[in-house]
Amino acid sequence: MFFVNPAILMVGYGVAGLAAIVVFTPGGTGVYETIMIIFLSMAGTPPDLAIAGIILTRAILLTGTIIFGYIFYQHALIKYGKPDDSQI
Repeated sequence: MFFVNPAILMVGYGVAGLAAIVVFTPGGTGVYETIMIIFLSMAGTPPDLAIAGIILTRAILLTGTIIFGYIFYQHALIKYGKPDDSQI
């Protein structure tokens, strides 16, 4: 088992989140991962473990977003109906 200092992890997450706002890629893809890998490496995490953890984190976040987005989209269609062509 590997321990990462939560303070370093939170600072890294905050910096990566702020950097993701500035760049023009969707969701800050690439910049977020790079910054998180750098912070995890600074915390003493082996680089291969840091890369695997960040890829797994991004996959879980995207999967959750897609699943919940689909559920709420279906709920909105049931509640409000499908828009007419004149409303688009």
